[in-house]
Amino acid sequence: MTRPPDESDLLKLAAEFNRLGFTRATEDIDIMLLREAVNETLAKRAMCILPDKAILEMGDERIADWGVVRVNDVITVDLMTEASGLTYEDIRDDIRTVMVDGVPIPFAGKRAMLRMKQGLREKDTLDRNYLENLPDDPPADR
Repeated sequence: MTRPPDESDLLKLAAEFNRLGFTRATEDIDIMLLREAVNETLAKRAMCILPDKAILEMGDERIADWGVVRVNDVITVDLMTEASGLTYEDIRDDIRTVMVDGVPIPFAGKRAMLRMKQGLREKDTLDRNYLENLPDDPPADR
């Protein structure tokens, strides 16, 4: 049984991903990875800061082989190489970064989120309605 993540969980995990050179949250934290073995290795290493080290149960399996791997530690983290058929490369131009307590946290901007919320689930419909009423993102820093 896991608990919902709080802000400190997100900050700690984001700081570790950033410390390891990673470019990259609800009832779980979703992390989109480039579909490269080195990124998967770094993601698994970053996930080892969680207390139960549940990521180790995955062994040498590739995240890309599954598309999404749900890691249930004290919090739940979904590691994804794709979401709704989109890869990190597909949404790269829509990645935005915010600073929270000195930790840069990359996140999918409005356009990317709308593209990933085209499913038929009620939650996707609610998310789309919310997102469509937000102002557009400012241009990304290059």
